[in-house]
Amino acid sequence: MKYIYTFLTLFLMTSLSMYSQIDNNDNLLDEVIIDSNRKKKIIKYRTKGFPFYGYLFSDEFQISSVQNLPEGKIKTVVFNFNNQFSRIVGAMIDEIHSNYFDVKFGIMLFEMNNDKSVGGLISDSDVTFIVDKNHKGNYRVDVSTLDFPSKQFYLGLKVLSKNDNENPGYYLMMTDNDKDISYEKRIFKVPNSNEILTDFFMSDGHLKMTLEIEQ
Repeated sequence: MKYIYTFLTLFLMTSLSMYSQIDNNDNLLDEVIIDSNRKKKIIKYRTKGFPFYGYLFSDEFQISSVQNLPEGKIKTVVFNFNNQFSRIVGAMIDEIHSNYFDVKFGIMLFEMNNDKSVGGLISDSDVTFIVDKNHKGNYRVDVSTLDFPSKQFYLGLKVLSKNDNENPGYYLMMTDNDKDISYEKRIFKVPNSNEILTDFFMSDGHLKMTLEIEQ
């Protein structure tokens, strides 16, 4: 009888211990189960129109309007440089092709006022990038660190490299349409003088851009 009592006691203690371990393990499993996140969706906003090529020189910049964006976080902006399609600029392109060099740019971001005029400066080259002389085609720039207005703004780029004001060293794809609004800052040297003039004006051409927006 003594041995039976001892056996029952040990059996009961073992059962309780096993139940406690199973219960604890169940709780542990509940804690480590992580629901998989929904895959993020990327929406693309593009400027459209007939393509052509343009360029800017040192310290010059161009900005183009961005309006009616879908909700989400702007992650990247895509420009297009030195594309084979650059034959559009004419016979001069053969000479330019042989004189490409590495060019550094900075991202420019401005507010847009209600009347569509250029508002306050948000970012002047806080994001920079270098287009290699051998690069041709789309160039993706990470702009996720910039604080974009939610609805409308002006976005563009500025040339940070020095050049000789004759050969830009690159070509940038532009578009021609009646929907977008663009502005340029140009720097002119007065002939036969050391005087430098700066002009900021509305442009007929617009930057060819694709914004990638994460939702």
